Amino acid sequence: MHSTRPLGDLYKPHIDGLRALAITSVVIYHALPEFLSGGFMGVDVFFAISGYLISGIIFRQLAAGSFSFADFYARRIRRIFPALLVVFAAAFITGWIGMLAAEFKQLGKHMAAGAGFVENLILWREAGYFDTASELKPLMHLWSLAIEEQYYLLYPLLIVAIWRLGWNIWLTVAVLSVGSFFWNIHQVHVDPVATFFLPQTRIWELLAGGVLAWIHASDKSILPAPMTRVFTALKNSGISLDYIGINLVIFPMFIVNKQLAFPGWWALLPVIGTLLLIQAGDTAWTNRYLLSNRLMVGIGLISYPLYLWHWPVLSFARLLLPEAPSTAILLLLILASLVLAIFTYFVIEKPIRSVCINRKIIVSLIVLMLTFGVVGYLIYHFNGVPSRDRQQARNDYDLYFEETRYMSEQNIYKLFRRECDFVGSNYKYVNDNIDPTCTTPETNSRVFLWGDSQIQHLYHGLKEALPKNISILQVATAACVPSLDLVSQETSFGGCNKSNEFALNAIKKTKPDVVIMATLFDRGRTDYDDVAKKLKSLGVKRVYLMGVVPVWEPHLNKVISSHYWNKPPERLNEYLDKKYIALEGVLKKRYENKENIEYISLFDFLCNEQGCLVRTGDDIRNDLITWDNHHFTKTGSEFVGKNLLAPKIMSEWK
Repeated sequence: MHSTRPLGDLYKPHIDGLRALAITSVVIYHALPEFLSGGFMGVDVFFAISGYLISGIIFRQLAAGSFSFADFYARRIRRIFPALLVVFAAAFITGWIGMLAAEFKQLGKHMAAGAGFVENLILWREAGYFDTASELKPLMHLWSLAIEEQYYLLYPLLIVAIWRLGWNIWLTVAVLSVGSFFWNIHQVHVDPVATFFLPQTRIWELLAGGVLAWIHASDKSILPAPMTRVFTALKNSGISLDYIGINLVIFPMFIVNKQLAFPGWWALLPVIGTLLLIQAGDTAWTNRYLLSNRLMVGIGLISYPLYLWHWPVLSFARLLLPEAPSTAILLLLILASLVLAIFTYFVIEKPIRSVCINRKIIVSLIVLMLTFGVVGYLIYHFNGVPSRDRQQARNDYDLYFEETRYMSEQNIYKLFRRECDFVGSNYKYVNDNIDPTCTTPETNSRVFLWGDSQIQHLYHGLKEALPKNISILQVATAACVPSLDLVSQETSFGGCNKSNEFALNAIKKTKPDVVIMATLFDRGRTDYDDVAKKLKSLGVKRVYLMGVVPVWEPHLNKVISSHYWNKPPERLNEYLDKKYIALEGVLKKRYENKENIEYISLFDFLCNEQGCLVRTGDDIRNDLITWDNHHFTKTGSEFVGKNLLAPKIMSEWK
């Protein structure tokens, strides 16, 4: 029934080279995403490699009659735990010394999740448009390790069961992989956050590696005839598998970006590319000369500790340094991560892996991991242990602006009119429709708000400032650009096409006097003059485009609590994200003198030579202009609505 032949040594230098390629792309993306917008696809390369290697080990041992669950899991623990424990210890010490209460509380939560290998589930539960930026979560990168560990936990049980039942392993694993892949295709536009983080929609990448491992462990005759014909045709054409594979791995990283629905179909490219490179073998030119050279193999050997170190180093720097790290600082941080990875590999990993599996070592590693899990939970439970810092008021202030707490206490969903958003209440799925009141006018005078959260945070201020005889209509969907293009601008949140089509139909039906558009996701690509012409052809009298809001890096409350606690300024020039200042310049130059559209510059209104407005009053707790890095607080929205927008809008009826 089983036509397997025992595999030889699974180690191949070019696979370490592939690991090097994967980790390098991930590190570049995390440090300098503008240089490699799709570098996160390196994770998909890792998944395919892991699936291939782990499956190969299991198949080889099953064929030899030597497979042991205890031995398998002990080896995984010895491989994964030591370096991870060192990173946990470093993160705990750094957080204890340097973090504010809310930050340390969050670190504790993610430490507990990382120790339990459920970080992907935690990120899925808390992910949303308003959640803390990933750059400020030092352990969030452990989500991919969690998926691998969940795979390691269940996959051997499945394979052994199939083996003992005498089923066709190749067919079973292939069917499961294809099923997971198409579930990913279906869900990526329905629930993109879950599709990204949950194992059932990512496991196909590891299972695909398992399919190739079984092919290598079995008679070649099990290859389906169409696949055999494709390989034969490629060979006869002179096009090598390694050439196709390396292109499928590298070039999508320059095309794909985080605004595209991912994984979806896109993830198929690096997975297939990885498997083709493995299939090409040691003698293929790319594998022999590019991936098997000493530098690539060396980076591949330290890829796991480098993966563990690089993100906390970058994240803590963004949290603790007095300003956003420059490119030079980021490069130094990458170098520091590399040094830490080399140290961890030679001082921690290699010595532990070189000794025979010892029950005491395994038990000790498990106990230490459980300890960090418990410590992380206690940090979270006790709100980041605010007593660490003698300035209790500063920690209370920090905890006050914790996203979930602040949104609940200030009823942000109501202030933003979230019932008018096609993305679901937890930003994890797309609504079929929105509340009818969003586009049902109650008066003859009408203002229509169209865009993303940059319009949502203006609603409250306009509602308070405008007379009651003006109806405010709204279609605003998270991360969606108001656009006439209903094909090419699906974002990672999904629902944009649906939202924009609905908005255009609602504007055509209600014929508002004024339309105000706003978004932070455009990057200057949309032609708003064309949009304005279309709106005026539908009966709109005046069209406004809101300029870019000043974006703080990190969150404005973090800037105040970390650097200006004793004397909060009214204005600041520091800690403003420069790329949005540049975008404001581009948009202002493009639209300030257009006939069909009026550009409203928030920078001109909120900023001057002394800096951008930090607070609207003397109460730093309640009068801060934004509650995160770019969304107006209640008082901030009222300030902008009363002093900037209402006077402009009211001129329409004078």
